[in-house]
Amino acid sequence: MRDRKQRLHLIYAVPYAEKFRMLTGKGVPLYRKYWRYSIPWLKPVPAPQSITYNILKTLSKSYEVLLYHVDEKQSLKLGNNDIVLGHFWPDMRTKENSNNNWTRYDPEQITNAAILNYPYDKRIFVMTPFNHSTEQSGWAIPLMKQAHHYIGICGDYWVDTLDQSAYAFLQGKMSHLNMGIDIRHYPKVKTGFSKAGKRKFLYIGRISKEKNIDMLEAIAASNKNFYGGYIGKGVIKGWHQISSSAVLTSKFMSKLALEYDFFINASNYDAQATTVLEAMSWGFVVACTPQSGYVEESIFRLSTNNVEHNIKIIELMNSLDENELQAIVHQYQILLRKKYTWEKFTDKLIKILSNEFIQTN
Repeated sequence: MRDRKQRLHLIYAVPYAEKFRMLTGKGVPLYRKYWRYSIPWLKPVPAPQSITYNILKTLSKSYEVLLYHVDEKQSLKLGNNDIVLGHFWPDMRTKENSNNNWTRYDPEQITNAAILNYPYDKRIFVMTPFNHSTEQSGWAIPLMKQAHHYIGICGDYWVDTLDQSAYAFLQGKMSHLNMGIDIRHYPKVKTGFSKAGKRKFLYIGRISKEKNIDMLEAIAASNKNFYGGYIGKGVIKGWHQISSSAVLTSKFMSKLALEYDFFINASNYDAQATTVLEAMSWGFVVACTPQSGYVEESIFRLSTNNVEHNIKIIELMNSLDENELQAIVHQYQILLRKKYTWEKFTDKLIKILSNEFIQTN
């Protein structure tokens, strides 16, 4: 008789979850057990659903995985060998402003309820994108303190400076995962760069407080030769809006790559911007803040608040010759294969769930 696999309750982003629930009414959504056959995944799978997809793909080989959408309300009855791997969720009724800040958690959401019902239980692992902003996730601090183990998906910067933050209490109970990317789905489309002094900058993302849009506007206002284009809903003063949204297919990005040379991200509170990984994979040279989630030497480092420094970086990037820029792109390709793969992500996650790895930091 085959041994039964250990059961894993995965609570994360499920594509089309609301449509599934409309079909089943009060019944169990098809994706709970039949996620392998019922979910029409996009290609490439965008974040955060890419996290769900790659966890399912790999961990289902070792675990019996039951899948829940991140906002589902339920009280789990855990067996001795069950494991919960879940995302926190706020009480949506407490949304305070357009930046999606909340003031408390939803006690009925599955992950939250599991922590409240089984405080400090070794079977429960919380996993979310992580940075030091209390505006974004301060509401979850009481749950973080009651969780046995917290897994932060974030850049090295947020771990290296953990002891200087409001989340210093996580030291000794937090593990760190870097985001992954499947570079086969983000092929290198940029083959050459514009002439020095004529290069353009690209931003893709939300127009929100944590993205530090004020800095992007200040850069444009302080340099008459600067040209920036963006994809996002809203206004960035001094920048050209390419579109409010777009499906970032290889064909679409190939056209953008003919006009734009550099990708820029000035975030002040960003766990680990996946657009940076995608831009590197496409062949753009990247400039971003450490608070965007990346501190690699091959990435041009911006400041969150020093416009003069950032202008100097932009002028430097605009002065480099073609060979220097291509050498940087080559470094990105190596970096993506060594550090930011889904294999790295899931291999480390399996060790964490097996209690073989705890980052004490």
